[in-house]
Amino acid sequence: MRILIACDSFKGSLDSIQAAAHISSGIYRVFPDAAIYVVPMADGGEGTASVLTAALGGTLYTATVSGPYGDLVEADFGVLPGGEAIMDMASASGFTLSPDGKRDILSATTYGTGQLIKAALDKGCRHIYLGIGGSATNDGGLGMAQALGACFIDHDSGVLGASSGSFGASSGSPGASNGSPGASSGVLGASSDSPGASSGSFGASNGVLGAGNGVLGAGNSSPGASNGVLGANSGSPGASSGSPGASNGSPGASSGSPGAAPPAYLLAGKHLAHVAAIDLSRLDPRLAGTAIDVLCDVTNPLCGPTGASFVYGPQKGAGPDEVSALDKGLANLSRIVLRNLGLDIAASPGAGAAGGLGFGLMAFLGARLTSGVDFISKATGLDEKIHQTDLIVTGEGRLDRQSAHGKTLVGILRKAAAAGVPVVSIVGAIDGSLDALYQEGLSAAEAAVSAPMSLDEAMSTAGPRLEDAAERLMRAIALGAKLPIMP
Repeated sequence: MRILIACDSFKGSLDSIQAAAHISSGIYRVFPDAAIYVVPMADGGEGTASVLTAALGGTLYTATVSGPYGDLVEADFGVLPGGEAIMDMASASGFTLSPDGKRDILSATTYGTGQLIKAALDKGCRHIYLGIGGSATNDGGLGMAQALGACFIDHDSGVLGASSGSFGASSGSPGASNGSPGASSGVLGASSDSPGASSGSFGASNGVLGAGNGVLGAGNSSPGASNGVLGANSGSPGASSGSPGASNGSPGASSGSPGAAPPAYLLAGKHLAHVAAIDLSRLDPRLAGTAIDVLCDVTNPLCGPTGASFVYGPQKGAGPDEVSALDKGLANLSRIVLRNLGLDIAASPGAGAAGGLGFGLMAFLGARLTSGVDFISKATGLDEKIHQTDLIVTGEGRLDRQSAHGKTLVGILRKAAAAGVPVVSIVGAIDGSLDALYQEGLSAAEAAVSAPMSLDEAMSTAGPRLEDAAERLMRAIALGAKLPIMP
């Protein structure tokens, strides 16, 4: 029997290659002579960068970026032989980077994803493939855009997230004259790393907090001192002499560069409802000559009952009130994008992916959304291998009602159905009816968790449990082969 194993990762426990190895061991217990082929899969989420970089002979790099709650994390991205970059937002802003006791979806930010994009630009990449599955965030891409130089203005024309008069800021923030920070035409969440600011000092005009060639909070200098960096420490890596931006305003040497301390306040979901205007004039100029393809395999719109907040918010720890607030915030952002940028894209399939990051990438960076499964299938040669096999075994962490909405499994099912090859699945857990997947062509599914246990126990013993699940499923297949076929 020729068996093709095409697994996704089992998030938090096994990557796709490790999972396939354990499933293979279970198969050999029943079919010791089976010819097993492995094609590691990803749907744009965790592991996408490593899978594609290995499959295409690229080089994997690591960048130090801000995690979803501001902690510095190590995020991977690959550079392919042709100079293209491949990355997944999960490595910078992913759910697995959110410890249970620290999850706060209102404060989770995609800022680190923006830094990861900047790291690829610094490597000279001008075509970026970005997977956006597995997020911890619901910020509509505000943090990502902030890291790349976008500016957002609040309803009071103040600096949102940077002054005592603005949402999310600490009281007594220095740099505001006469107790009225964020004077007219202030910029929401303006980051000191925005390229192109004259004299190396962002925020010196238009009433932005800390004007007068001085920027708030620099190292050991007083608020408003010249050449200061918003929220930067004097020892912040990547900031040259406390001055944002490289000489002549060129990007890449600012405090927001990968490896540097992030701004004092990172834009997040809690800021969505306060956005009143958008200024993209300070975006990293290299983005204008960069193509960004977003690998996305969900079709949710931005807002509403099937949108980012209502469908995925509860999985990220959001309660009913938070879900409602985030949905209203994303709706507000979509209105401002329509008014300021002329883009009516909130209903576009995939706009709601990664807490609205799909929307933000399209709106702020002109990105294109494409099927992650189709792209990765082509890159790994899956289509050709399907026609050379008798059975396909897929795997992922969980099957539930969302699994039928464009995930990796559905993509494989449709390709296998066209080739007349049966598909079975071995997963960590099954939650609810799989009728929609059976209608797509799934023949059978087996859960690795076969007894009551904690999530920690299930994840720590994932390998042996996958082997046992594979054996159970193969024994059922062997029995089916012996049964008479009814006329």
